[in-house]
Amino acid sequence: MPFQATAYVPSIKPGTYPAICTDVEEKTSRKDGSTFRVWHFQLTDGSLRTVDGSSSLYTSSKSKGGKWIAALIGHYAADDEMIAPEGKPCQVAVMLNDEGYEYVESVLPPVVAPPATPTTAEALRAATGHAAEQHAAQEGDELPF
Repeated sequence: MPFQATAYVPSIKPGTYPAICTDVEEKTSRKDGSTFRVWHFQLTDGSLRTVDGSSSLYTSSKSKGGKWIAALIGHYAADDEMIAPEGKPCQVAVMLNDEGYEYVESVLPPVVAPPATPTTAEALRAATGHAAEQHAAQEGDELPF
């Protein structure tokens, strides 16, 4: 059956997305025989889309891989530290290469949800009263309300 060829359409637009690291593997370049890491991420926005990025094998704080590790595990890796990034949440900054394919440009720490705020009127009054007491103690005066 004949069909019409179409150009690649990226499934992920450039931007920053919540994700989880699903795998890191080492590969060898066909071009020059060097070894590098390929990092695999799955978006956690409900779409289950995946995107990859690559880095050298270096893990110093100035290297791309070192920065990605820090974003995933919360600190720069120490010498001889075993790193297990799989399953770690993060954010990935996705870009398009010259051919129009998506890739991970950078990995950022996950967004931490702000603490829950009181929602009932009684809880809000209690929180406001506590804040007023703290302010008065710091300022050394009584509030006019």
